[in-house]
Amino acid sequence: MELIPNLLDDVARDCLLRSSYQQYPVIASVCRAWNREVSLSQFLHQRKASRHSQELLILSQARVDPAGSGKIIATPEYRISVLESGSGLWTELPPIPGQTKGLPLFCRLVSVGSDLIVLGGLDPITWQAHDSVFVFSFLTSK
Repeated sequence: MELIPNLLDDVARDCLLRSSYQQYPVIASVCRAWNREVSLSQFLHQRKASRHSQELLILSQARVDPAGSGKIIATPEYRISVLESGSGLWTELPPIPGQTKGLPLFCRLVSVGSDLIVLGGLDPITWQAHDSVFVFSFLTSK
């Protein structure tokens, strides 16, 4: 099956390689062939080799007062922020399901391929230890 009808797969793959990481959830949902293509580790290697991958800086940041005063909230809520170094664009990842008060305190963040892993930490309200593992996929934005 062709990635894009009436277009050589090499040309279609080159188009996919040039897409921003923020477009991958949409690309992956277009069809099974595109989802399969962008999910391959070989695709990620080709993207890096062709110099079309974006460098991302992932940070755990205290959330600022939503009222706009710029002050940090009394009990800070930590969220995951992403800086795309080439464009200077900042985005915030969606909160972890069931974690309404932000990231677990003292959790660990590690990237594996196109996934971000959040490991353990302490509940910010009860201070109970978490043994949970959360995975965020940059391909699906979930």
